[in-house]
Amino acid sequence: MIILALSIILFLLMSAIADERGIRAFFAIIGNIVLLVISLYLFAGRYNIYVITFVCGILFLVITLFAQNGVNVKTISSMISIAAVMLILVVIGYIVVNRYALGGFGELYTFDEDIAFLKNRIGVNANDLFTSACILGGIGAICDTALSVATVEYEVFNNNKDLPIAKLIEAGNNVGKDILGTTINTLLFAQFGDSFCIWILFIRRKYDIEGILNSKSFMQAMLMVVISSIGCLAIIPLTSVVMANILNFVKKSNKYGNLEQKN
Repeated sequence: MIILALSIILFLLMSAIADERGIRAFFAIIGNIVLLVISLYLFAGRYNIYVITFVCGILFLVITLFAQNGVNVKTISSMISIAAVMLILVVIGYIVVNRYALGGFGELYTFDEDIAFLKNRIGVNANDLFTSACILGGIGAICDTALSVATVEYEVFNNNKDLPIAKLIEAGNNVGKDILGTTINTLLFAQFGDSFCIWILFIRRKYDIEGILNSKSFMQAMLMVVISSIGCLAIIPLTSVVMANILNFVKKSNKYGNLEQKN
């Protein structure tokens, strides 16, 4: 009941502050929640984890970018860039997670008294599942970074259509550098804030610093932050280049009016 009440309050605030865009954002959140739930059932059904992850990521982008922000040069360039970064992160995540066997339960879960009575074999490759979690866990921040870079380039181009591609790329990279630090810090605090209970248990069980740094739980949390941060870092120059070339193509083809923002 409390969830329903809070959801209604959130909807009213979003619609009051952001008007139509806020309403779109609210239903985009609901769509993404439904999408994640469906993905979990597909994971449990032992379908290919990487295929599900990539399809889920693309659908997430469709809901977040196109349904919420419309079809325009900004969302198109962001979509292309994020899809490319997702493929890169899947490769990095697969190699690291499998190399160090980081999937599955961490030490605190494994040795906890309650879980000793539970069956921890879920019939799904734990390393592949954790790789998927690393990708999907950071896609929101990556999407936000890509759209911010694309928006700046769009505004610069809209005010001076004679700027060369190099200047547009420079503008995108500059704003990317400005928001990179805050984005990574957001990922860091979100990940570790979500794990406060785990860290308190570490302290209560008197783990020393060396034990914490070498624990599987700590490595899992750090890897998720690092993978997401690499994505946010890689998306900046990639979006800058893709957006600049799309804008240049639009200018040369005289089709600018057909790709203006449509909300």
